[in-house]
Amino acid sequence: MLYTLQLGPLATNCYIMANEENQCVIIDAGGSFKKLKEFLDEKNLSCTDLILTHGHYDHIGAASAVKRAYPDCRVYINSDDSIIYDNYVKGQGLPAYLKKQDYEAFAPTDDLKNKDSLNVAGFEFKIIHTPGHTPGGVTLVCQRFMFTGDTLFKGSMGRVDLLGGSEEEIMKSLKRLYEYEGDYAVLPGHEGASTLSEERETNPYMKLAIK
Repeated sequence: MLYTLQLGPLATNCYIMANEENQCVIIDAGGSFKKLKEFLDEKNLSCTDLILTHGHYDHIGAASAVKRAYPDCRVYINSDDSIIYDNYVKGQGLPAYLKKQDYEAFAPTDDLKNKDSLNVAGFEFKIIHTPGHTPGGVTLVCQRFMFTGDTLFKGSMGRVDLLGGSEEEIMKSLKRLYEYEGDYAVLPGHEGASTLSEERETNPYMKLAIK
C-alpha cells in the first residue's frame, strides 16, 4: 500500500510504503512530524526504514524526529549530500523560515553512495544515482513507482542554483531516467505525479537532455 502526505512549509511529498505486517518505509520526511506521526498511528504503521532522496532541509527536516520515535529505524542517504546537511548544523543554507537553533541534526545509519539496490520491509528498491539538484541525489524505483525526489518533476526538473547543484549533472541524470527501461508512475518531491512515458514525450528538459 502506498500513501502520500504533503509535509512542511514547502509541501514536500512524503511517500509511505506499507506491507501486510503494518511495517512501513518512509521516503522523504521533510517536516511536520506531528502530522506524519498522527497518520502512522491512525494506520497502525511502524516505520522500519527512512530513505532520503537528497539532503535539502525540506526533505530531511523530520528525519531526527522519525528516528527518535522509531529507534530501530534505519536512515538512508547518499553521503555526497553531507556538504549540504552538515552545513545546516552551522546555520548555513537553512531556509528563511528556520533558525540555526531550530534545526535538529540527524545521523544517517546507512550510506546509499555505493548501493544499487535496497531490500527493506519486504520491498526491493532499485537505486539510480541522479545528481544535479544535489551531488548525492538518488531516484528510487520500487514495483511500478519511480520516486524522483527533486530531479524530475511533471513537465520540469529540479533547481541547479543551490549549493552543489549542477546543470551538466542534472542533464545526465535526466538522460539516465529517460533511458531507464519500462514505464513507471513518476512520484516527485513536490506537486503532482506523472508517468515516465509522459515525461519522455512532453518534458522539455528531458528532451533537451537526450540531444
